Amino acid sequence: METLQVGIVNIIIGLVLGLVWLVAGYIIAIAVETVLVKSFEKARIEKKIKEMGLEHALLGFTLTGLVTGIIKWIVFLWFFVAAVSVIESSFLFFRPGATPVLTNILVGFIAFLPVLLQGILILGIGLLVADFLRIKIKKGLKFQANVISAIVWVIVVYFTVTIALSNPAYGIDVSVITEIFNYFILALALGLGGGLAIALGLGLKDSIARIAKRHEVSIERAVATKMK
Repeated sequence: METLQVGIVNIIIGLVLGLVWLVAGYIIAIAVETVLVKSFEKARIEKKIKEMGLEHALLGFTLTGLVTGIIKWIVFLWFFVAAVSVIESSFLFFRPGATPVLTNILVGFIAFLPVLLQGILILGIGLLVADFLRIKIKKGLKFQANVISAIVWVIVVYFTVTIALSNPAYGIDVSVITEIFNYFILALALGLGGGLAIALGLGLKDSIARIAKRHEVSIERAVATKMK
């Protein structure tokens, strides 16, 4: 009975301390997010992105929102792990020497978050660069600007995704993406080659007809001579 009473007291204390860790973590995470947002606003990051016409480059997200949101959750989850550790340890009072399985899983997940943040930052910067080049090409070129800008955008996004996912921590085989891109380039080359051939054929058709009409008599004589 004494052991049971001590165990129940430990659980209650663990739950209270866990709740304290959660509240403290939430408050600190919000404070960190607020400081980061103010820093981004002071640096006028979003305003500069909007001035370059890149506000839609991140598929509806903002660079400030992505960075500050992820860092906020990383900070909060560290406190969450501490809370889970305290609560789990209080329950393990009845199982001395047992491994805190849930805490270990969460610690591994938290350790992966900075790597995830790195990949998201690479992807975000790559999308901004791709959209920036697309806009510049559309403004600077007069011949097939939409097609060329779209091709450049796809190529930049491909290299960005490949670099972002090539981190060994993800365990992703990027060779599949490389093969898909190779097939895309092959299809694009065949399409452009066929389209160019058709365009040249249609464009030269009238010119060839005019030349043939101009030299019609000479051609007929040459053909008659060959037939003799």
